[in-house]
Amino acid sequence: ESYAVGLFLNAYRKAITFASTDCTRHVLNGVFRHTEEHALVATDGRRLGMFTIPDLPVDSDFILPPSKLLANGVFSAETGAIGIIEEDDRQIVEFLSGPWRYQCKCVEGMYPNYQQVIPGPTSNFAGSITFAEGDIPLVETAVSQFAQTSDNQIYVYGDEDRGVVIASQPGEDGSRAHVV
Repeated sequence: ESYAVGLFLNAYRKAITFASTDCTRHVLNGVFRHTEEHALVATDGRRLGMFTIPDLPVDSDFILPPSKLLANGVFSAETGAIGIIEEDDRQIVEFLSGPWRYQCKCVEGMYPNYQQVIPGPTSNFAGSITFAEGDIPLVETAVSQFAQTSDNQIYVYGDEDRGVVIASQPGEDGSRAHVV
């Protein structure tokens, strides 16, 4: 059965950056495929990344380990097939695309309940974003179209439908907000 392997691999590449690098945390080193949420999830216990993917033709949760082949883009395809082999107590995920066939033994274990740290839709959650010192010039460049260099603070609001950037100083046209 044909599947959008490229979308899955792109989500994996994004998610693996959130996974733990601590070699003693085997389950958190991988990317969790959560069937119920149609998502790939990874966390290091401090940061969490969740990326929606199209429904896999497999109705099974699994944890893909860190894989250089999957993460670096060498194995890349728009369409192909994904399947899961379940033998005894282990799972193997298989990717097929063109002449390529790749099998990956899944991590054994229970992924933590990541959903308990995600605020519900009715919660009054105010979050914050902290940038590393080295990332500040990149962030300034990215938001320079929304704020003036004299601004020492901007506000960002986002939900499923839109993102709003609000500068602390009015722009040349007198507005303080930009809707993305």
